[in-house]
Amino acid sequence: MDESIREKFSKSLFVNGVRKWEDLHTDCLVKIFATVDIESLIVHLPLVCKSWYKASLDPLCWKFLDFEYLHLATSFKKLFHTQDLCAKKAIKYAVKSSCGIATEVAFPPSLVYANILQYVLERCPALKSLTLPYKFIDPCLENELICVPKLINKWKNLESLKLSSDYYFEEILTQINIHCKKFVSLTVEAHHVTEQVASAIVTFVPNIKYLEISSFFLHRDDLMLILSGCRKLELLDLNECLGNFNTNDAEIVAMTSHIKRFESGVVKLANIELIEHGHLPLRSSGRNQVTYFDTTAICSIM
Repeated sequence: MDESIREKFSKSLFVNGVRKWEDLHTDCLVKIFATVDIESLIVHLPLVCKSWYKASLDPLCWKFLDFEYLHLATSFKKLFHTQDLCAKKAIKYAVKSSCGIATEVAFPPSLVYANILQYVLERCPALKSLTLPYKFIDPCLENELICVPKLINKWKNLESLKLSSDYYFEEILTQINIHCKKFVSLTVEAHHVTEQVASAIVTFVPNIKYLEISSFFLHRDDLMLILSGCRKLELLDLNECLGNFNTNDAEIVAMTSHIKRFESGVVKLANIELIEHGHLPLRSSGRNQVTYFDTTAICSIM
């Protein structure tokens, strides 16, 4: 058992004065189980004893469905000398166990299973936080995301979303604008934050409080568009961005003065013409240094 989980149980035992873990009251077990990861809930805890198995079935244990770093095959091989547990089946089991009360769902960065996205999202109407995949092992799986804008009308309590700007970005934000009045936080993974992406943010979610952008390139004009349109920002995180501007720029300083936390690791590019001729920047290992790779084949994203 993971040491952090063991520590949580030890503290509970001390507080409750119980000597045997299997004698802990079910309500107490459920509260503890609700704080552990999905892998432990599926692979470890139910196998300890009958009372733990029973407690693990409570939907309250499954409110936070974080599948981002799921390594079930490895765990099963260690325990049972087999890898015969499909992650897709495990995800479905977790969703079924949540009985529709899950408030947080985080998919792995890379989507490798067909039909799993819609299966999960259709069964989570209480969503408050959603992390969508932004890489696809098979290009055919990109269309899996088409279900997202169609389902947003069910998520009245959605507050936070992490997604790629490459897939149904405007369609998703349009539906959020219509149906999700509590929405406050957006995280965007983008090869290039285009004017269209910046405009969609300003048009459909202008009242967000928290915005994080990870991008190979963010143009100064697009940053200024976001700053002028999203005046309620309390956090702006650009740590994973490269751009053609300096955050000490007087105009940028003035536009961000009201933001409580403005975090930027942006590197000012020496030559904007490299971008215009199909070269995107990559961080090198050296501090504030930039290297480039040829992107002529994907210049269409510009």
